[in-house]
Amino acid sequence: MLTNDQGFAGNLVDLLSSRKYSSLLRKINALSTGTGSILRLIGEHPEGITLGETADILGISKPRITVAFSSLRRKNFLTRKKKKGESYLLFLTLSGQRELERLRAEAIEATEQFFAVIDDEGKASLIGLLKEGGSSNA
Repeated sequence: MLTNDQGFAGNLVDLLSSRKYSSLLRKINALSTGTGSILRLIGEHPEGITLGETADILGISKPRITVAFSSLRRKNFLTRKKKKGESYLLFLTLSGQRELERLRAEAIEATEQFFAVIDDEGKASLIGLLKEGGSSNA
């Protein structure tokens, strides 16, 4: 229930956590958390990226990233190639690229559904505000 005494943030949290929006937000968020974030990051590095670099960039502990990596390899989403020294470079397999594309398509569709109530002018304003907010934190 929306009330004025909760303020904007309280009302927004209630709306976004409701059943109506929570499944859409999970799909939108899939590329920035968990498996999706790992696939996305490795996909952004076609030249390869090490497991340690992946863990550092995503802020995930080495034991957790190792477990996730093993799971992704079993699903045939990732492969590794020996780099000079002891480390390996990680790459997406064709299956991994397809999974990343599937997650991205789901996120785009969910975003379109989520913002369907906003007209084009409102969407342009929102994107502008989000870009401004993001650049002031950099």
